Amino acid sequence: MKGSLNVKVIRDSDSFLFLKEEWNRLLDASESKSVYLTWEWLWNWWAVFGEGKELFLLCLFQGDDLVGLLPLFKSTRTFLKMFRLKKLEYLGTGEKEDDEVCSNFLEPILHPEYAEVACGVISEAMMDQFGGEWDVIHLKNMDSESLTRQRLAEKFSERSCRVRSDVMFRNGVTRFDGGWEPYFQSLGQRTRKKLKREKRLLESTSGFQYVFLRDETEFQWMFREIVRMNVKRWGRSSAMASEKFKKFQERAGRELFAKEMLKLSVMRADGRVVAGNLDYSYKDVVYGYQTAFDPEYKPNVGVGFLSMVYCLENAAKEGFRVYDWYRVAPGEYKEHLLTAVRDILGLTIYRHSLASCCDPIEKLLPRN
Repeated sequence: MKGSLNVKVIRDSDSFLFLKEEWNRLLDASESKSVYLTWEWLWNWWAVFGEGKELFLLCLFQGDDLVGLLPLFKSTRTFLKMFRLKKLEYLGTGEKEDDEVCSNFLEPILHPEYAEVACGVISEAMMDQFGGEWDVIHLKNMDSESLTRQRLAEKFSERSCRVRSDVMFRNGVTRFDGGWEPYFQSLGQRTRKKLKREKRLLESTSGFQYVFLRDETEFQWMFREIVRMNVKRWGRSSAMASEKFKKFQERAGRELFAKEMLKLSVMRADGRVVAGNLDYSYKDVVYGYQTAFDPEYKPNVGVGFLSMVYCLENAAKEGFRVYDWYRVAPGEYKEHLLTAVRDILGLTIYRHSLASCCDPIEKLLPRN
């Protein structure tokens, strides 16, 4: 590594837009495998959810080369007409509960050559250059196994900040390093028999098909089917009932399809669409994002569960090594298909300020 790193904060949407190529080159070079850190995901999130927020993209440069990026936004809230709580959070988080997009595996995007020193540079800049701009930094949905998360916590602690880590949920994955067949044979005998029996029953129905999006012109109707089934099943509590959530997924989905990172699929049986999946991929991981099925279609098999199994099988046969199931809980139907679980953590960093004491109260209030 040569020379020191220069720090710059990007605060305007035009500069964010023009950062696209550099951003994705850095992400490709980094050790991160999160589709939720791609420029396409976070740019479209900002376009839909950015109103009332201030952009805060902390960029690290070695000469003219972007080697580090911490994508944040800033919000301010006033308490008792006295305290202004200034908070920084990851882009892709912080929506209202009904709009939540569930971005996961978030972390600073760092070139491997600068990964260790960059965390020190970030903490130094946030305290010395930008310390007046924040009271609390909330970094949600970070991998408990991430070295970057550990280094950030250490570096901010060294700067006399109070640092807290909290378990947010358990994440489950299926690994198939040897492909589909070795993985399938590793499942319990009862699970294998159940899957084979239900797939045979389903595939014997009239006009059965399971198809993946291959042509951009097919996107609209397939996406609408996912929306229709999801809303039909969950009503107003469905994420797809949120206009903002739906708009974001459509925008991000189209752009990620162009980069071969969208895995949109539907299941047809008895002349209609009865299930489907909206998944994403990056590097060697497929992210199981949203499954939908028609609750009125009941051919004595779980079409929603089998839709996920078809996606799992397709991911393995396309050469992906991991299928990520996002949030899992003990006893869930997914449990028999998992090969590993881990904690997803939230990292909260407090400056020593009176306003930071308001953070526990602010968490209890509804989002603006």
